Amino acid sequence: MLTVHQTWMLILILLGLAIQRNLASPEAKKFREDNHSFPPEIISKIPNVSVPVGRDALFTCHVKYLGDFKVGWVKEDTKAIQAIHDIVITHNPRVQVSGDFHTTFHLHISEVQEEDRGQYMCQINTVPMSSQTASLDVLVPPDITQSSGDRELRQGEMAILECVADGYPTPTISWRREDNQYIKVKDPRFGVRKVQRYEGTTLTIPKVTPNDMGAYLCIATNDIPPARSKRVYLYVQFPPLIKVKEEIMGAVYYSDMKITCEVKAYPKPIVYWNFSSGFIILDGIVLNGGRYTVNEEVIRPFEMTSTLTIRNMSSLDVGRYSCVAKNSLSEASTIVRVYMVATPSPPTKVTSSVTYGFQPNNRPDFIPTKSVLLDNGVQLYPKYSEPDDPPPLLVHDNNRPQDQYDILGHNAHIKDDNESKKGHNNFGRSSGSNSQRSVKPCFCYVLNFVIWGLFEKLAFV
Repeated sequence: MLTVHQTWMLILILLGLAIQRNLASPEAKKFREDNHSFPPEIISKIPNVSVPVGRDALFTCHVKYLGDFKVGWVKEDTKAIQAIHDIVITHNPRVQVSGDFHTTFHLHISEVQEEDRGQYMCQINTVPMSSQTASLDVLVPPDITQSSGDRELRQGEMAILECVADGYPTPTISWRREDNQYIKVKDPRFGVRKVQRYEGTTLTIPKVTPNDMGAYLCIATNDIPPARSKRVYLYVQFPPLIKVKEEIMGAVYYSDMKITCEVKAYPKPIVYWNFSSGFIILDGIVLNGGRYTVNEEVIRPFEMTSTLTIRNMSSLDVGRYSCVAKNSLSEASTIVRVYMVATPSPPTKVTSSVTYGFQPNNRPDFIPTKSVLLDNGVQLYPKYSEPDDPPPLLVHDNNRPQDQYDILGHNAHIKDDNESKKGHNNFGRSSGSNSQRSVKPCFCYVLNFVIWGLFEKLAFV
């Protein structure tokens, strides 16, 4: 049986449990809030917001025990009131509010601009004031605001290229070459060195050379896309430099020959070809036309090639060909020596009984014979009706004795099929039936050959 003291203790415990259950009920909670039983408070920290310019930003403020108090939003640095409870105060049309306006309050800023950057405060109008602050960080991609234009310097001068960019965070400026070649820079600690990328707003290139000529890219980045770049071209003035692959070249009679020279210079040079053979009447500038063609190909603004093509080579084309380049700074030239080589003899024998003539450079100058065999690949052309018909190539038959005729150092063997016993040939000389003798060329035919060659050379130079 319980004592009086124990009975009172049991009654107090039961009463405490009843009161606790009553206080935890929603009705009791609302009663306390409505009667200001507890002061209102912001129950969580507002997170900071970082958005790129042009995007939307959102702040959220959670409160409890609000009662009849109001929640407002204020831009702290300007003290500008953005909203009070569910009413927007600011005249900025990009600001809006939302939420249940009892425990949750949202502040919306659409299409944020750089002027929206700063601290935003959620506050309750209690005394003293209850508030929480968060920052809005507006990220801005880089924008190059200042840059050097294209520069033109003389060889040996110093080049200074500058580039400035805005953005948030502050952009990093780096330089590289468009063709990915090394950049020559002057380092205070290591002196002149070569790098593929250089960081800094100012790029200094000491004592520029032709190898430094080209496009340089200023690149601004701050991890906010897109990155920006600016192209600056550095021109270096220098006198012409000429290079040829072969200084001595051999040519085959009646073939085509190409002579090429590589030229580097800036400003762009004038390139032409000179010919020197020892005969004043043939020497001079080689013009584009006739048997001669000059082609130029630009590789880079300061580099080009010039190719001289000579068609239907003859002994009159033997000599020195000079590739000459000239610009406002200087003049340079290089020489290619050209000589003739013998045409190889074909391995077969060709015999013909039609009338043939020696025809240098496709000019009609015929020496009549009835049957001709040629050594050393000498070409004798028949009297065809059309000048473009292909000429036969005749060679000597070593198995039988024949009359010989020497044309400018080449042996032409003449045979009269109908008069072999008489040994008669059509060059004005006779021989025995089985005899073999050397006949010297008639001076008039040699002179005729030289005249035609000179005429041809003068006609196309």
